[in-house]
Amino acid sequence: MNQLYKIKSLVIIAVVAAVTTACNESYPGIDYDMTHGELGIHNEDETRTRTPIMLFANQQNFFTVSTKGTGPFTSTTLENKLANATFYVFAFRFGRYNSGPSGFQNETDFTQTRYAEGRTQDQEFVHCLLDGKNYYLGQPTGLTYGGTGEMHFEEGTSTDFIDDELHNQDVFYYSGDYQTVPYDFFAYYVDDISLAQHHRDADRIWYDITLNGTQDLLCGYAPRINEDVLKSRYANRYKELTRAEINNICNYGGYCTYSAQLGIHPYVNVGHQLTQLEFEAYPGDSTANKITILGIRVESNTSGRLVVASRNLEDVGFTAYDSKAFLPLRDPHDGLTTPKEMTPVKTEQYDESIKEWTKQEPTKLGGSLMLNPQESYRMEIKYQQTIRKVYTGSSVVAEKDTVLTAHYEIKAPHQEDEGNKRPDGTFIFMPGKTYKVRVAVFGLKPIEVWTSIDGWQQAGNIDLGDTFSTDDQW
Repeated sequence: MNQLYKIKSLVIIAVVAAVTTACNESYPGIDYDMTHGELGIHNEDETRTRTPIMLFANQQNFFTVSTKGTGPFTSTTLENKLANATFYVFAFRFGRYNSGPSGFQNETDFTQTRYAEGRTQDQEFVHCLLDGKNYYLGQPTGLTYGGTGEMHFEEGTSTDFIDDELHNQDVFYYSGDYQTVPYDFFAYYVDDISLAQHHRDADRIWYDITLNGTQDLLCGYAPRINEDVLKSRYANRYKELTRAEINNICNYGGYCTYSAQLGIHPYVNVGHQLTQLEFEAYPGDSTANKITILGIRVESNTSGRLVVASRNLEDVGFTAYDSKAFLPLRDPHDGLTTPKEMTPVKTEQYDESIKEWTKQEPTKLGGSLMLNPQESYRMEIKYQQTIRKVYTGSSVVAEKDTVLTAHYEIKAPHQEDEGNKRPDGTFIFMPGKTYKVRVAVFGLKPIEVWTSIDGWQQAGNIDLGDTFSTDDQW
């Protein structure tokens, strides 16, 4: 049911936030055969009996990966961005084993390194199968664009590499001695990783992260293997395996030499850790051209802990600290530098033949904001209003510009089917989802704030708080 509020003042902006969600559907099963000959590995005689590590990721989830705090990018620039974005990968043993080195009977120690420079290296893969030269960052990895989700290791760490027309790629191997010892694979992306504070503890690897609204955070891991995982992710390969092979792979539970030789390669579920907000302005009436939107900012938690690898897989992800600040909406990025705050915007011309403002032509406001997922956000819109003033004793009419700020609270939509209802009954803006905030701009008339709009329910409307105020402070 529609509810209409009228505020008796020259306040002119109504906000209705409608939701369009970028769903993260499961990626189709991957069956990718690659022999040593197809890899093009140098010195094939030496490596003929070695099993290379191959890694895949759910590529469709990377719709907002960016570089150096330059915001999310669209599908039109996706290929170029993916070609230049660097993901980092760790792989560590999980579980305890009675055979092999004595260390296999202990908990995995994430402080142990296989490839980091200047440190004692885990040559037998007792704890660490894969990390990078930089002790804190993991192995630099790129996503091979083209639909398979295959990731390639960037040259510089391994002594073996692929030399093709596009780039040199490192090749890493599973253990030849302990072919049934399983490992967990982790992959992550942090926009402007140089700003993070790095920590590598015995049970996990994590970073202190400060958000500015333009960065993207992605992380995830390859699920441990059971028969359901084999059926859903490796459907074609599953049909070719014998019952004994299936039982062996499931008993090992992770990715190892044995499973790789049977074509079961780690497929990492990399997911966005933040919520994305986009903004559009609609002319609410014929006087909307009296309004110029100068800026938008949204209050959110701006720092937190990003766990990128852990003994406990459920710990992987972003957890915000209790520190809030307003983050400004910025212009769309150019892919190179952090963009400036949004350019002032007027709405499109009001079309008198269209009575509902929701069907008017929208104007995009800035780029987008990537925020910590939470129940609600405080939002402020700074705008310039042209007011007509009649001077006493004169028929001359003058126009004066006044700068005001409108305050709102936007709440997460109630979308149980989207999984945003928490156990305590509250709803939250979901990570990896895009929500569109629509701003109705009116001229010299009282504001009309609609808390629900017929026809928008299927899109998932965000109800505004009943409190609304304006002032001249930003």
